[in-house]
Amino acid sequence: MRKVNKSLSAKSGAINSSSNLGDSLPSIQDLPLLVCQLDADGKVIWATHQFKTVFFKGINPNSASISIEDIFPNERINLGSVSCGATAYQEITHHNGDSRRFTYSLTITRVNSDTSNHTYIITATDQTELERERKAKQLLINLVHLEKEARDLKAFFAAIQYELNTIMDARNFFIVQWDKLRRNLFFPYFSDQFDYYTTMPCGKTLSGYVIETGKSLLINQKDIDRLHQVGELDIIGTPCKAWMGVPLSNYSEVIGLMAVQS
Repeated sequence: MRKVNKSLSAKSGAINSSSNLGDSLPSIQDLPLLVCQLDADGKVIWATHQFKTVFFKGINPNSASISIEDIFPNERINLGSVSCGATAYQEITHHNGDSRRFTYSLTITRVNSDTSNHTYIITATDQTELERERKAKQLLINLVHLEKEARDLKAFFAAIQYELNTIMDARNFFIVQWDKLRRNLFFPYFSDQFDYYTTMPCGKTLSGYVIETGKSLLINQKDIDRLHQVGELDIIGTPCKAWMGVPLSNYSEVIGLMAVQS
């Protein structure tokens, strides 16, 4: 960022109302940042491509006039309360084109003291992703403690499921132990809303794929159906919308897996 700031200073001296960063530094719009510049009336002067991808859902990006109200119709962004040179912070909730809700922290900075000819720089930070990372780190810490404190394996597996539920929907969760000699899948733990198994042949199952390849797998219903139609996959039990499995290894040998499905 230091090099970018030097370039800004060299080209425009200081950022002021005449500084259209999108024009003076076209490449800045390609940076992987959620940033936009607004005029004194709250109209968009320019925005990074990533900002448009995230926040311009249902908005024509080529429209001559896009306002902050168009971008955040359910939020009240009070630009007038930000004084010259000051920075304001606001947390918003945004739907990224689907049913999922994401929390963003907005940093709003006003530049130039001219009351009628100033601009605003808005930077958005995805707090949802940061929270996921924090929960994932906490999950690993908790699992280390669980391994020492669990009374037995079943209690340990149930605790793993509970911890996974803090970062994802893990209501349908199972653990597989691989019987390589008989090529069977043994389930020491199986918690599911619709099905229950203690053992099954490996066959052409998703679990079998993870065990055979030693690779994690995340697959949706569309791809599951496609593989089933061409005979590469056997569907056993209630069809799922999404499936994720992670191999369990003992040094270099895969001995089973953990999986969640919805």
